Amino acid sequence: MPHPNNSRFLALDGMRAVCAYMVMLHHFGPDVPMLQHPFVLGLLGQFNLGVTPFFVLSGFVITYHYFDLPISGYKPYLMRRLGRIAPLYVLLTTVTYLALVQQGVPVDRKLLSVFFIDLAMLKGWFNDLKFAGIIQGWSITTEMMFYLLAPLLFTVIRRWGWGIVVFLPLVFVGLGLLLVYIIDGNAPYGFMGSNSFMFGITFLGRAPDFFAGIGLALLYRKYGSHIRTRYTTLLGVIAIAVCLIVRAHFNRGYADFGGVVISNFLLPVLGVGLLFWGLITEETALRRLLSTKLFQVLGRSSYAFYLIHMGVFYSAIHSVLGSFPATILALQVLAFVLYRAIEVPCVRWAKQQWPFPEKVAIGRV
Repeated sequence: MPHPNNSRFLALDGMRAVCAYMVMLHHFGPDVPMLQHPFVLGLLGQFNLGVTPFFVLSGFVITYHYFDLPISGYKPYLMRRLGRIAPLYVLLTTVTYLALVQQGVPVDRKLLSVFFIDLAMLKGWFNDLKFAGIIQGWSITTEMMFYLLAPLLFTVIRRWGWGIVVFLPLVFVGLGLLLVYIIDGNAPYGFMGSNSFMFGITFLGRAPDFFAGIGLALLYRKYGSHIRTRYTTLLGVIAIAVCLIVRAHFNRGYADFGGVVISNFLLPVLGVGLLFWGLITEETALRRLLSTKLFQVLGRSSYAFYLIHMGVFYSAIHSVLGSFPATILALQVLAFVLYRAIEVPCVRWAKQQWPFPEKVAIGRV
């Protein structure tokens, strides 16, 4: 495996901030007076696709560092993953539900059931629960499913070869379609309730995002130090823009075949995949920008920002400040504090508690 050149991955860390702010603009951009233009509003309506680069990046990072992980390393790998995302998610989710109770939501059996499903990071499998608690927290279910399956997927890929990277996401999508057909809307809480839900929310529908990252990591591990490209970054940006504009212009979503093809296949592979390859192999102005200290700070605290940028945290701060820019700035400061005070210590503790077996080569995560 080629030795990682940290400067080449800084831009990917900076991309996390771009993705988080895309999602934020999707939620709040339509309320900003200066953005009231039909084309701009249509484009902002597609910025929920900012989660796609997150998923592709997860596939890339986990594969790059853990592709050769033996079975003996599975437990420390998984506990480190949990140590990175679970403490902050559990804390913020608990605060969210306490705030809802304080606002008058009755504490009954249903609320408690939803709360514990949410804490277990499972709500993203249920159509009726996907926006419970932290609305945007559905994506954590999708991430966790990938973390759980990744070592098994790597074993299969090592056994059957790279070609299966193209085949496996189709298997997951096919399984999702089959489950939706069999369940036919009759499962509790809307489990696998519809095809549009499956493609938009669940790991089964979003599997192509993660496999785009897996394929990218495998290519870079093998050929990254030998392939020289030009304009790949630009082509990736153009492809992403085209996907967003076409999807907005024709109003295609996860309920439409064309929308699924664009969002779940073309965007992660031809758009995000090309952009990421360019960011790690080409010297460009965009890479230099995303590698700056500002974007590194924003990128590292992007997980916390993503979780608090809307919901009870946004409402509480906005009720005091009354200004959208000031609220976003305050949320960003709070996100950095949460990152330093909770994420960093929990990750450090998890690494100390669950060290990898000797002779297991892993990267920095």
